[in-house]
Amino acid sequence: MTRLAGPAQDVYIIGGDTAGGGAPTTIAGPLGAHGGVVVEGVAGGVAQPVASQAGTWTDRSGTIAAGGTAQQLAAANANRKAYFIQNLSSTDLYISLVGTAVQTQPSVRLSPGASAFASGNFVSTQAISIIGATTGQVFTAWEA
Repeated sequence: MTRLAGPAQDVYIIGGDTAGGGAPTTIAGPLGAHGGVVVEGVAGGVAQPVASQAGTWTDRSGTIAAGGTAQQLAAANANRKAYFIQNLSSTDLYISLVGTAVQTQPSVRLSPGASAFASGNFVSTQAISIIGATTGQVFTAWEA
């Protein structure tokens, strides 16, 4: 992973086509008029614009209302573009985007301090459910 620092934000690049002596993917700036960056080393070395999306975060942070009982973290949202969830408690939390969360699979376990983030080409628009073993477990959650 390569970190490039810019005046407005940091950009991280993972990977790059170095097979056969090719150059790794690079970013050439500055940011465009619409917030995009130019990525070089893609499609035969031809610069490709990458448009960013603007949005507003909605705070969905909270606590587990009743230990061992799943609760809705965010309702289904056909316009969802991103979500971020972080476990701020000292024990595991579990989230599900495919039904009611349970404290095993198919839910996703978030260990203390762990987070889940989705943005980009695919973000589930289904309801997000969360469960923890203990009443009062704290989590941060944002949705855009």
